[in-house]
Amino acid sequence: MGQALDIVNTFMQSQDTSFLADDFRFIGPVYQTTGIEAFMKLNESFFLLVTGMRMLTQFEKRNEFGCR
Repeated sequence: MGQALDIVNTFMQSQDTSFLADDFRFIGPVYQTTGIEAFMKLNESFFLLVTGMRMLTQFEKRNEFGCR
């Protein structure tokens, strides 16, 4: 696993915002945010509902799964 994937996995397990860049942007199918504070606010209620996580697929090469 590469360094980027390790960082993502660590953040997903801890929600430690020190892993996020100051200019962090989230682009999802429904919501988009810019900045750490906006992202954490968006997910505040969601994080409370998560009781576990099982990763089904991960990728880190830009050309996998048709990503550009």
